[in-house]
Amino acid sequence: MTLADLRETYREVFGEETRSRHEDFLRKRIAWRLQANEEGDLSERAKRRAAELATTHIYASTLSGLRRASVMALDLGGAPAQRG
Repeated sequence: MTLADLRETYREVFGEETRSRHEDFLRKRIAWRLQANEEGDLSERAKRRAAELATTHIYASTLSGLRRASVMALDLGGAPAQRG
């Protein structure tokens, strides 16, 4: 399929235009939606677990960023960043 074909198929499957021009992304999104339409979406349990993992990742990333900021401040002779 050409990029134009993929974009048209995306519009047909999702009911809206896409701004993406990344062929692999479009193929995967179309395949995912077709599979979800055919076999059903994720279970509620899977959706809850995905949300839990995303929240944990965001929290861990934030803490990691605070640690980096503290180390950078110390390296520059400043005080460590305060949390809270």
